[in-house]
Amino acid sequence: MTMTAGLVRAVGLWLAGVLAFGGIGPVAAADGTVGKPEILDTNYQYPEGAYIHRGILFMTDMSASQIKLYDAKTAAPKTVWSIQNCGPTGIVAMADDQYLINCHLAGAVVFLDRNGQVRKVVAEDSAGTRIRWPNDLTTDGDGGAFVTDSGLFDASAPATGSIVHVWRDGRAERLKGGIRYANGIYFDTATRDLFVSEHIGRRILAYTVTPDFKLVDDRVLITLGIPKPSGFPFYDKTGPDGIDVDENDNLLVPEYGAGRIMRISRKGEYLGAIPVPMQFVTTVIRSDDRQMAYFGGPSDIHSAQGAGAMGRIRLKPVD
Repeated sequence: MTMTAGLVRAVGLWLAGVLAFGGIGPVAAADGTVGKPEILDTNYQYPEGAYIHRGILFMTDMSASQIKLYDAKTAAPKTVWSIQNCGPTGIVAMADDQYLINCHLAGAVVFLDRNGQVRKVVAEDSAGTRIRWPNDLTTDGDGGAFVTDSGLFDASAPATGSIVHVWRDGRAERLKGGIRYANGIYFDTATRDLFVSEHIGRRILAYTVTPDFKLVDDRVLITLGIPKPSGFPFYDKTGPDGIDVDENDNLLVPEYGAGRIMRISRKGEYLGAIPVPMQFVTTVIRSDDRQMAYFGGPSDIHSAQGAGAMGRIRLKPVD
């Protein structure tokens, strides 16, 4: 079931689609050191979802209810989309020159056109079940997207996280459930492997996507076990967050609560990690040229402002 723009107010969501300018901090120059994080923008509260499309880097700020846009090559700031009462945690390109965003705090996924205007709000799946906590999303390779509906962020809560497929026309179908906080998600359109972070379970789950977008061959790629010491204070809900791939197609997975980005092979081997300055790193996205990866997250989840930041890491030496 979908809701028209006229019913947006029913879930407390206001998406004016107006572009607001300014509010982006200075950009640091890259020094070319592989694996050394560089902070580019500290004017964030709670950075969540990074995405690159057509030369634009998008970074959502859940607490500020904004999406910031940068040049994906230079990281030069371009503009800000202000989205009131949404709490955006992810964005992805859809068919017909549209974008889909997760409004985590409003409990809906929202279609925007290329100018930021609302086209459709989807708050329920085809069975009438609310999409309560849309968290991360990834393209399905056919103009639609896979979305994680996370469930409760509580180690004692039942496993209510799930994976939802949103078709290009706005239909939503719940594919899998029983996940202990479904967080990051990444679909490899070439291999048709879908990877999902089970945050509270501290596992990376994997599935094969059939041509008609069903999930088969359920498997656990890796169980992370007890968090390794990180140099940050212990956090009892440390776990894997967003997912992308590095220059060699290994998974890049921020470890929320431990201040690092893990590298995990497609065989489920832990290959090490890259430390970053913020303890609660949430998101990472590789640049189109495979040279850099952008990341973001808050340093303090107990502060209203979050002390968030966005930065980048060089993955390969300068040619």
